[in-house]
Amino acid sequence: MSKKLHTKNIHFLYNCRLYLWSKRTGSLDRRADTVGNSCGYNHTLALTGDGRVYGWGDNFFAQMGCGKEGPMCPYVCTPIEVQFIANCKIQAIHCHKTSSFAITGDGQAFSWGFNEYRELGHNYSKQTQRVSTPRLVSTISGVKAIASTGFSTIFHTTNGLYLCGHFTAFDISEETKQRVLKEANSLTKLDSDFVVKYEDSYLESNHLYIQMQFYSQSLRTVLKDKAIVFERQAEDTMNVFEYFTSCEIFKELLECVEYLHSLDPPVIHRNLKPENILIGLNFTSNRCVKLCDFGLATDHNTDRQTVSPFVHSVCGTFGYIAPEVLMGKQYDHKSDIYSLSIIGEELFGIDLQE
Repeated sequence: MSKKLHTKNIHFLYNCRLYLWSKRTGSLDRRADTVGNSCGYNHTLALTGDGRVYGWGDNFFAQMGCGKEGPMCPYVCTPIEVQFIANCKIQAIHCHKTSSFAITGDGQAFSWGFNEYRELGHNYSKQTQRVSTPRLVSTISGVKAIASTGFSTIFHTTNGLYLCGHFTAFDISEETKQRVLKEANSLTKLDSDFVVKYEDSYLESNHLYIQMQFYSQSLRTVLKDKAIVFERQAEDTMNVFEYFTSCEIFKELLECVEYLHSLDPPVIHRNLKPENILIGLNFTSNRCVKLCDFGLATDHNTDRQTVSPFVHSVCGTFGYIAPEVLMGKQYDHKSDIYSLSIIGEELFGIDLQE
């Protein structure tokens, strides 16, 4: 926060109360009891016990929601109350970089601030890069929590997780753009509990927007943390609980790959690795493992394979690529099985080459 904010007043939270100290009078003014606060890059929101929201700090990108922005109101030096339609009672707030969000008691979401990458959940024109007052995100309901990552926002709702944001395509190769478009097309055809759920996608100007389920963990994070969770040293063997957990994860992973290979025509993932294996409990299917990243996936026409061997390009992640793929030879769905064996070695801490 710049020094300009401190020349007249200083605001702070103490003992769950919002105070304002005026240098002119040298006195404290208690504003409200607070139950939560959230900070962006240079702005702060505070939530009171009666469902009101106060904000202060940088307002260049309209993150205060006061109806002004930029040079007209670059800073809000003292806490001001954010106004919502119909006097909505707010139960949660969230700040990210130069954007602000609020959730009402009945699960509605409001957002305001910087919106160049559509991170606010409003499909406005390219010219509308800032939303200066809180606006309802009308496409979702039952919102329970909001999180942010990069230029995207994740809405956790009673109907699942929704992601809005952007994919910038103007500064990348045509090959990469086609790969992402192919992934979106593949996800539309793979509507199953075994793969990450695709919701929607659309192209606008130089941006591809993809809305899909969000999972906070991958198998890579599980591999990194599970020894710590089960209190195991690197030289120790797994206890029965860690072994059972590893077996369950690997069993579900095998079921995911079996699903792809049982399709007509079969689908070869071609990039199986811990980063592309998502972990998250699904209460409807009682599963925790799903596959993602189908940008390299391809249909495998077995009839064509019989007549004329189907030669694929070399692709995937080094360390998980089957030898025949790495050498540019003919291969089929069994190349995924090789990747599974490498993943299994990491999951169970074994070396099949020994």
